[in-house]
Amino acid sequence: MAILHDHAIGKVTLDSCSLDEFEAQTGFRPPLLTEVLDWARGDIGLDVELKEDGYVEQLLPCSLTSPAAPAT
Repeated sequence: MAILHDHAIGKVTLDSCSLDEFEAQTGFRPPLLTEVLDWARGDIGLDVELKEDGYVEQLLPCSLTSPAAPAT
């Protein structure tokens, strides 16, 4: 699952091609959710908002393997 704030960059939509094709056309490769969770692990908490239905089943395994940042 890739992370992208907007649905598209220019006229290229993330759901219209593979990540490699998206990067070739836009010059930008969106990070994967697992990469963002690894980057944030232990430092900050994240609020993940799903903009479309149907992704909860894909998100849960990622969130369960990435513990929240410790309380300070």
